[in-house]
Amino acid sequence: MSQPTKARHGATTNHHREAGIGIIPTSRRKDKEENMGYLSELTAHERLTVDNATLDMFTAFENGSDLIYDIWEQYFSDREQKNIESRDLEFIGRILYSVYDRMANAIRDYHLMLGHYDEPGVECFLETAKRAQLTADAVKAREHAQEEMRSATYDLNDADAIKLLTGKEVSA
Repeated sequence: MSQPTKARHGATTNHHREAGIGIIPTSRRKDKEENMGYLSELTAHERLTVDNATLDMFTAFENGSDLIYDIWEQYFSDREQKNIESRDLEFIGRILYSVYDRMANAIRDYHLMLGHYDEPGVECFLETAKRAQLTADAVKAREHAQEEMRSATYDLNDADAIKLLTGKEVSA
Protein backbone atom coordinates (compact mmCIF):
# COMPACT_ATOMS: atom_id res chain seq x y z
CA MET A 1 0.00 0.00 0.00
CA SER A 2 1.29 3.44 -0.79
CA GLN A 3 1.55 6.02 1.92
CA PRO A 4 -0.38 9.32 1.84
CA THR A 5 1.62 12.19 0.37
CA LYS A 6 1.21 15.94 0.69
CA ALA A 7 -0.49 17.72 -2.20
CA ARG A 8 -1.19 21.41 -2.79
CA HIS A 9 -2.66 23.42 0.06
CA GLY A 10 -1.39 20.82 2.55
CA ALA A 11 -4.14 18.26 1.86
CA THR A 12 -3.09 14.64 1.86
CA THR A 13 -3.58 12.39 -1.10
CA ASN A 14 -2.57 8.83 -1.75
CA HIS A 15 0.22 8.20 -4.19
CA HIS A 16 -1.60 5.41 -6.00
CA ARG A 17 -4.52 7.78 -6.64
CA GLU A 18 -2.19 10.43 -8.01
CA ALA A 19 -0.70 7.88 -10.37
CA GLY A 20 -4.12 6.61 -11.34
CA ILE A 21 -3.29 3.03 -10.43
CA GLY A 22 -6.45 1.05 -9.91
CA ILE A 23 -8.65 4.09 -9.41
CA ILE A 24 -9.19 5.27 -12.99
CA PRO A 25 -10.07 2.37 -15.29
CA THR A 26 -7.56 1.90 -18.11
CA SER A 27 -10.20 2.53 -20.75
CA ARG A 28 -10.72 6.04 -19.38
CA ARG A 29 -7.06 7.00 -19.10
CA LYS A 30 -6.90 8.01 -22.76
CA ASP A 31 -9.86 10.39 -22.24
CA LYS A 32 -8.08 11.85 -19.23
CA GLU A 33 -4.91 12.45 -21.23
CA GLU A 34 -6.88 14.19 -23.97
CA ASN A 35 -8.57 16.42 -21.41
CA MET A 36 -5.24 17.22 -19.81
CA GLY A 37 -3.99 18.42 -23.22
CA TYR A 38 -6.84 20.89 -23.35
CA LEU A 39 -6.23 22.03 -19.78
CA SER A 40 -2.53 22.48 -20.43
CA GLU A 41 -3.40 25.03 -23.12
CA LEU A 42 -4.93 27.39 -20.58
CA THR A 43 -3.08 30.56 -19.70
CA ALA A 44 -1.83 31.10 -16.17
CA HIS A 45 -4.68 33.56 -15.60
CA GLU A 46 -7.27 31.07 -16.85
CA ARG A 47 -5.82 28.32 -14.64
CA LEU A 48 -5.94 30.68 -11.64
CA THR A 49 -9.56 31.52 -12.44
CA VAL A 50 -10.47 27.82 -12.62
CA ASP A 51 -8.55 27.16 -9.40
CA ASN A 52 -10.26 30.00 -7.54
CA ALA A 53 -13.69 28.97 -8.79
CA THR A 54 -13.34 25.28 -7.99
CA LEU A 55 -10.96 25.11 -5.02
CA ASP A 56 -13.64 24.60 -2.37
CA MET A 57 -15.36 21.96 -4.50
CA PHE A 58 -12.10 20.19 -5.24
CA THR A 59 -11.13 20.32 -1.57
CA ALA A 60 -14.44 18.68 -0.61
CA PHE A 61 -13.77 15.86 -3.05
CA GLU A 62 -10.13 15.53 -2.01
CA ASN A 63 -11.02 15.42 1.69
CA GLY A 64 -13.86 13.00 1.00
CA SER A 65 -11.55 10.79 -1.00
CA ASP A 66 -9.01 10.83 1.81
CA LEU A 67 -11.67 9.89 4.38
CA ILE A 68 -12.92 7.01 2.25
CA TYR A 69 -9.36 5.81 1.73
CA ASP A 70 -8.65 6.02 5.48
CA ILE A 71 -11.77 3.94 6.22
CA TRP A 72 -10.76 1.40 3.58
CA GLU A 73 -7.19 1.26 4.88
CA GLN A 74 -8.27 0.84 8.51
CA TYR A 75 -11.09 -1.67 8.05
CA PHE A 76 -10.84 -3.38 4.67
CA SER A 77 -7.23 -3.46 3.43
CA ASP A 78 -6.19 -6.74 5.06
CA ARG A 79 -6.31 -9.87 2.91
CA GLU A 80 -8.33 -11.61 5.59
CA GLN A 81 -11.40 -9.59 6.51
CA LYS A 82 -11.84 -8.97 10.22
CA ASN A 83 -15.21 -8.65 11.92
CA ILE A 84 -16.16 -5.02 12.44
CA GLU A 85 -17.64 -4.09 15.80
CA SER A 86 -21.00 -2.31 15.86
CA ARG A 87 -19.50 0.91 17.27
CA ASP A 88 -17.03 0.91 14.37
CA LEU A 89 -19.87 0.34 11.90
CA GLU A 90 -21.66 3.37 13.33
CA PHE A 91 -18.44 5.39 12.96
CA ILE A 92 -17.98 4.20 9.37
CA GLY A 93 -21.59 5.12 8.61
CA ARG A 94 -21.15 8.64 9.99
CA ILE A 95 -17.94 9.12 7.99
CA LEU A 96 -19.53 7.87 4.77
CA TYR A 97 -22.59 10.10 5.24
CA SER A 98 -20.34 13.09 5.95
CA VAL A 99 -18.34 12.39 2.79
CA TYR A 100 -21.53 12.00 0.77
CA ASP A 101 -22.89 15.29 2.15
CA ARG A 102 -19.68 17.20 1.35
CA MET A 103 -19.48 15.79 -2.14
CA ALA A 104 -23.19 16.39 -2.85
CA ASN A 105 -22.80 20.02 -1.74
CA ALA A 106 -19.71 20.41 -3.94
CA ILE A 107 -21.59 18.99 -6.93
CA ARG A 108 -24.52 21.34 -6.28
CA ASP A 109 -22.15 24.31 -5.93
CA TYR A 110 -20.46 23.38 -9.21
CA HIS A 111 -23.82 23.31 -11.02
CA LEU A 112 -24.87 26.57 -9.38
CA MET A 113 -21.60 28.22 -10.40
CA LEU A 114 -22.08 27.19 -14.04
CA GLY A 115 -25.80 27.93 -14.18
CA HIS A 116 -26.93 24.33 -14.66
CA TYR A 117 -30.42 25.16 -13.40
CA ASP A 118 -31.92 21.79 -14.36
CA GLU A 119 -29.50 19.61 -12.39
CA PRO A 120 -30.79 17.68 -9.37
CA GLY A 121 -30.74 19.76 -6.20
CA VAL A 122 -30.21 23.08 -7.99
CA GLU A 123 -33.89 23.94 -8.49
CA CYS A 124 -34.69 23.20 -4.84
CA PHE A 125 -31.66 25.23 -3.74
CA LEU A 126 -32.72 28.18 -5.92
CA GLU A 127 -36.30 28.05 -4.57
CA THR A 128 -34.97 27.97 -1.00
CA ALA A 129 -32.63 30.87 -1.80
CA LYS A 130 -35.56 32.88 -3.23
CA ARG A 131 -37.60 32.28 -0.06
CA ALA A 132 -34.60 33.22 2.10
CA GLN A 133 -34.07 36.41 0.08
CA LEU A 134 -37.76 37.30 0.40
CA THR A 135 -37.57 36.79 4.18
CA ALA A 136 -34.40 38.89 4.42
CA ASP A 137 -36.00 41.65 2.32
CA ALA A 138 -39.10 41.63 4.56
CA VAL A 139 -36.96 41.91 7.71
CA LYS A 140 -35.00 44.80 6.17
CA ALA A 141 -38.26 46.54 5.15
CA ARG A 142 -39.65 46.17 8.68
CA GLU A 143 -36.45 47.53 10.20
CA HIS A 144 -36.50 50.45 7.77
CA ALA A 145 -40.18 51.15 8.47
CA GLN A 146 -39.56 51.02 12.22
CA GLU A 147 -36.67 53.46 11.87
CA GLU A 148 -38.81 55.76 9.69
CA MET A 149 -41.67 55.62 12.22
CA ARG A 150 -39.29 56.37 15.09
CA SER A 151 -37.84 59.31 13.16
CA ALA A 152 -41.32 60.59 12.33
CA THR A 153 -42.32 60.59 16.00
CA TYR A 154 -39.34 62.59 17.29
CA ASP A 155 -40.97 65.96 16.60
CA LEU A 156 -44.46 64.93 17.74
CA ASN A 157 -45.92 65.33 21.16
CA ASP A 158 -46.52 62.09 23.05
CA ALA A 159 -50.25 61.77 22.24
CA ASP A 160 -49.67 62.31 18.50
CA ALA A 161 -46.73 59.88 18.53
CA ILE A 162 -48.85 57.18 20.19
CA LYS A 163 -51.65 57.78 17.66
CA LEU A 164 -49.19 57.49 14.74
CA LEU A 165 -47.55 54.34 16.09
CA THR A 166 -50.66 52.52 17.35
CA GLY A 167 -53.54 54.14 15.50
CA LYS A 168 -55.29 54.79 18.84
CA GLU A 169 -56.26 58.11 20.37
CA VAL A 170 -55.07 58.74 23.91
CA SER A 171 -56.22 61.25 26.40
CA ALA A 172 -54.16 62.78 29.13
